[in-house]
Amino acid sequence: MVDKGSSQSYFIINSWKNLLVVLCLFVGLLSCNEQTHKPEEALTSGNWVGRFLLEDGAYIPFNFSVSDSTLEISNSTERISTIMKQENDSIVCRFPVFGTKLKFVAYGKDSLSGLWYKDNKQHVPFVAKPTLNASIRFSHSLSSATSNVQGRWKVCFSQKKNPYDAVGIFEQFENEVTGTFLTETGDYRFLQGNVIADSLFLSCFDGAHAFLFKAQKREDTLSGVFYSGNSYIDSSWSATKSDSFELADPYNITRLNNDSAVFSFAFPSVSKKGDTIRFPSDRFNNKVVIVQILGSWCPNCRDESVFLSKLYDEYHPKGLEIIGVGFEKQNSLEERIARLRSYSSNLSINYPIGVGGGASKKEASESFNQLNNISSFPTCLFIDKVGRVRKIHTGFYGPSTGPYYHEYTVGVKAFVEELLDE
Repeated sequence: MVDKGSSQSYFIINSWKNLLVVLCLFVGLLSCNEQTHKPEEALTSGNWVGRFLLEDGAYIPFNFSVSDSTLEISNSTERISTIMKQENDSIVCRFPVFGTKLKFVAYGKDSLSGLWYKDNKQHVPFVAKPTLNASIRFSHSLSSATSNVQGRWKVCFSQKKNPYDAVGIFEQFENEVTGTFLTETGDYRFLQGNVIADSLFLSCFDGAHAFLFKAQKREDTLSGVFYSGNSYIDSSWSATKSDSFELADPYNITRLNNDSAVFSFAFPSVSKKGDTIRFPSDRFNNKVVIVQILGSWCPNCRDESVFLSKLYDEYHPKGLEIIGVGFEKQNSLEERIARLRSYSSNLSINYPIGVGGGASKKEASESFNQLNNISSFPTCLFIDKVGRVRKIHTGFYGPSTGPYYHEYTVGVKAFVEELLDE
């Protein structure tokens, strides 16, 4: 069993040491203007492990590799490549899909520290060093496992406030673990970590979110805590082994208020200033239409957009139309248009996107007031050739969910073909 006292002390002492290092390094950065180097010359090539330093002394680890001017983040089987660019004394790696960035300073070739800029308000400090083992994520992960978490779990998050259910699916090889959590609004994408003695540690970082899950296993039960970004998430999570537990059907969560009413909307287009995307309109007459309600800040929306983009390219010549409607964090319409243009360009999306409003479920529900509510980004509506909403799917299970992703994407293709044949 991992000793809770010593383990917690280890995390707090070492993380606060690293936080002091970050502060000292940035003071140094502000007080001098050292000679700059190309990014590929500044850092050791190979595998690195970074730590986002959290408010209570814990940390969220993430793995990446450096090769020439490329920094590639890895989460299980996922790879996210970014280009390192020198900006004054700092190196910057941008995530253009999400509009976020890492900005850091290299001290020698084997140490760096910096900030993850999530938006204009949230900046999370991090440090990183090279590692010889690309699978090492947690500092004490060389310890052996005495427990096995392989399999499917019924999970409850935040037991003290706003509890919600999830399904955990994990694969374990020796002490290395990969997997994810599925909820009724999506999934937590590619998680990676270790079982150390009787405790589970999982994390991920994809440019938009950084997650940390910790839990102790006792018999067939897991109990632990969950962190997101730089803060502690309210209360705990617990899980029990279950092959039978199922979440609510994603097709039965969001529905029309009035099945007989004509479904309609109009939103500013991001493609050309002053243009409006309207439904229904001549452009969409006698076409099968998918309406994607999304946010460019949302990783599940990103996964769905990749799938829908391929679906559009394959079936658009046969009569499929897709309309994206984005709800964004920026304040002005112009800023939201710019954000969605960047999102569309970087994902090579060929279908039109409109601006729905601000990044909240409340605004999305108000904009689509013919629906009972919008409980998740993304939400997808499937409309037949005569303009009837035939199905509404809440959330998206991405590639990290394995068979769930396969089942959904195969089912969507089959349903689109069915609608096109009507």
